[in-house]
Amino acid sequence: MDDKILSKHHAELDQRIAVLLTKADSDDCHDLANAWNRFEREVLRHFELEEHELFPRLTPEHPEDIATLRQDHEALRRDLLALGIRADLHFLRAEAVRTFIADLRAHAAREDETLYRWASRDVDGDAWARIARGLRGARDSAAERIGAELSQLGARTL
Repeated sequence: MDDKILSKHHAELDQRIAVLLTKADSDDCHDLANAWNRFEREVLRHFELEEHELFPRLTPEHPEDIATLRQDHEALRRDLLALGIRADLHFLRAEAVRTFIADLRAHAAREDETLYRWASRDVDGDAWARIARGLRGARDSAAERIGAELSQLGARTL
């Protein structure tokens, strides 16, 4: 049982954030839009797994905290959508990305301090295995999409 899988995923997302910020500072709006869309899909999958596997199990003991985390997810989803639209229109700017990333990092810190600590005690190994499979599936489908995009461009895949 890897009850640290979501914390590890936070660290992986943070690495992707560094790439996003670099792309946001460059002038390649197309490249930023592609990176943003992949990042968005992975963040949304992360939220879905938490909401499906952890929130229901932990709400009885921590109703207010879980309600706050749900509200965070809703607000972050709205921001992801708005920024995704800006990215698709090639109108996403570095400052907007930085503001969103600050909010996302604050939310991740709250989860690390509360949700994951509680879940490590109260969530069974089967749920952690489902979470791990879900995160792997999100990464694998993103890799497949990247390969398909490269293929359409005539690039060789390695």
